[in-house]
Amino acid sequence: MRLMDYKLFSKDEKLQYLNSQKMTTGIPYFGGKSKIGKYIYNTIFNMAVTMNDNGDKPKIFIDAFTGGGKIGLSMPDGWFDTIVMNDLDYGVYCYYVCCQENYRLLLDTINYLVDNMSETMLKKCIDIREDKSLDKYMCGAMTYLACALSYNNTIGAEYRPTMGESNEKQELDKVRARANRTVTGVAKQFKSRNYIIENLDYYELIKKYTGKSWVDTEGNVYEPIAENSTVCINTLFYFDPPYYSETLSLGKNAPYTHTFSTYDTKKMTDILANTPELNYFIKSDYDPKDTIRTAEYELKNNDKLSDNLKNFYKSRLTEPLKSEMLSIFDSIEDERKGFQKICVGGFDKGAIKLDGDTSIGNEYIWTKGLPTDYNSLEKYV
Repeated sequence: MRLMDYKLFSKDEKLQYLNSQKMTTGIPYFGGKSKIGKYIYNTIFNMAVTMNDNGDKPKIFIDAFTGGGKIGLSMPDGWFDTIVMNDLDYGVYCYYVCCQENYRLLLDTINYLVDNMSETMLKKCIDIREDKSLDKYMCGAMTYLACALSYNNTIGAEYRPTMGESNEKQELDKVRARANRTVTGVAKQFKSRNYIIENLDYYELIKKYTGKSWVDTEGNVYEPIAENSTVCINTLFYFDPPYYSETLSLGKNAPYTHTFSTYDTKKMTDILANTPELNYFIKSDYDPKDTIRTAEYELKNNDKLSDNLKNFYKSRLTEPLKSEMLSIFDSIEDERKGFQKICVGGFDKGAIKLDGDTSIGNEYIWTKGLPTDYNSLEKYV
């Protein structure tokens, strides 16, 4: 469907179209957008309409932290000429490259590993899946299975086939069948659209696609691609970095190979705020202000907190961390400079776990390029 057709839809037609969009997953990856995906897509669609209204016809969509691939793989036909899927994780990168180049060989490699799988074998896959001296099909297959066979799709968690009522063979057969459907589906999507797979740090990715010199993961320096220096105003970046530990349960890092610290989060915020060539972007994250509010409230009102939680909350309120957390996203919330912060809802994967199983917290997106009154406009989800 063309962008202009969507723009002319009524509210009900837009909602129907949004709900009809099938979300495709490339890897069963921890932290997927199953709950807020439609909120993200609603914003992407509205951003694309805004770009078009501004005379900046959408050409390139960039998923800077691809992971499981749900956002990049689910872009509707006809909205962007090119979709870039980037991930610094070499195993994730290999998986998508192999889906694009020879998905049958990737499936053969996955099947070989499944035939020889055990808890010990999975640990080996996890340990060496980013080894660049290995064949890329082996790296991609190991990465897929490292996610699919770890509890909660969290790499390095308990070996899933030993859990529940299913025996190991039954569980492995299910994983094999799912891999066949998933890899085939991703390959079909790649064949039907113009996809570029990248393996860059996000700030080098920004340079490459905003007409600046950039450096790849091997340290090679490249000059900007000439075309990109002229079409960066037609590019929409989507950033979904790992949530940093100060907003997560008891200050633990998000379970990714390449995690984000407070320093990394602040660095990224500064880059987004001070790169004028980034005309249009959407960034997902938790708001640390929620963490501070929760800590203050719970310490004052909940006399049943465990010692661990008390200490965790108190540490969040200690200076200079408290001030840093309260101000970390200020530079991309200044609406006078085109930035906005939008709450897309509260979700149970949440920012902080209280005693028991309850998690609380809100998911937000920070944007640049939307109309200044976007927060007051009616949304479709």
